[in-house]
Amino acid sequence: MLFPLAKQWWLNDPKIIRLYEILEKQGEVRFVGGCVRNGLLNKTVYDIDLATNIKPLDTIKILQEIGIKTAAPGLKHGTVLAIIDDITVEITTLRQDIQTDGRHAVVAFTSDWKKDASRRDFTINAIYCDKNGNLYDPFNGLGDLAKGYIRFIGNAQDRISEDNLRLLRYFRFYAYYGKIEPTQKILNILHDNSYKLNTLSGERIRIELEKLLAAPDPFSSINLMHTTTVLSYIILSDNIDFTLFKNLIDLENWLKKNVSISIPFNWLRRLYILNNQNKKTLFILCNKLKLSNKERIYIRNICKNLFISPKLSKNQLKSLIYKIGKILIIDFLLLNWAKEFNNNEFHLRQKDWIELLNFICNEKIPIFPLKGSDLLSLGVKPGPQLGKIFKETETWWLDHGLTGNKLSCLNYVKNILKS
Repeated sequence: MLFPLAKQWWLNDPKIIRLYEILEKQGEVRFVGGCVRNGLLNKTVYDIDLATNIKPLDTIKILQEIGIKTAAPGLKHGTVLAIIDDITVEITTLRQDIQTDGRHAVVAFTSDWKKDASRRDFTINAIYCDKNGNLYDPFNGLGDLAKGYIRFIGNAQDRISEDNLRLLRYFRFYAYYGKIEPTQKILNILHDNSYKLNTLSGERIRIELEKLLAAPDPFSSINLMHTTTVLSYIILSDNIDFTLFKNLIDLENWLKKNVSISIPFNWLRRLYILNNQNKKTLFILCNKLKLSNKERIYIRNICKNLFISPKLSKNQLKSLIYKIGKILIIDFLLLNWAKEFNNNEFHLRQKDWIELLNFICNEKIPIFPLKGSDLLSLGVKPGPQLGKIFKETETWWLDHGLTGNKLSCLNYVKNILKS
């Protein structure tokens, strides 16, 4: 079902409409891309894109003359950013490809809306609308969007040859909008071109993969990537546990519907399962995808995959929360819980798992009551001895259920010093 655009926030935002009308005085302007596509589906819209026949340098001049801040990271491809308070609008001049090599394109600017639409990837991304919500849809993207059909504009082989990233973009859009399985002809084309992913940078692959894995249910898309060999050029493991991967996705979605707890989402949790929980290959993948240091630390930690289940005592859980934090504990809980999902064990222990999740989420992170300065006040000299006594006291505190206060911990230190 498609929805009218008239009530969309971006068509009723005074700052965006003012920008639109300023440009409209100098040329033709239309909204395009994700804001139109998601608006028609009544999904959340984050990015606002405008297409125009105004040349990029002229766009910059027009906006700067009225005090709108601009940036031009993609100027040679016709893209200018208009920055208005907390809103950034991407404005791109109509263009057509003159030369492509699968990674880069040389473009020429045009005033022909059909030519601009023809160089886009999928029909659902080539739907335009004006400020009143009137649509321009040269390739029946509306019909495809309503049916959930991800269709290349024109010849699929040509579109992929122009930009090899479209291999991944196909599966990403299928994960979010696909309802109709691709034809065997399209699957064959995706398979035959899968090797071209080797030409792409790790950064470009990572961006698409992150978006794909962040979809509510990317299982069907990932499975298609596997059957077309596309996945083998990204994931380093040949032995993917698809059952556990599907269970994890189903569990995450079940929790959203049935439990009033906000579960932090992390696409790397799904990536960990996809790479078969293999520490060695995951570290190689970290380098391949150019993950940040923070993400690498997360991968290193999740590879420990500690056993978290309702069998653990509250004191054991408190100790783990103190040592590694709630986020990882919840990840480990989900990974272990997913092993039971979609079988009888899940239904038998469902209440126990939910109680465990509630306990972890609501438990305050314990704070060890001592500081290094407390040990110094007792005459412990700085150096290895201080660190050893501090660690021993912390271990005693953990073993005693994290209930000891500062005084009891200091008494324990005094006993160490006497011995």
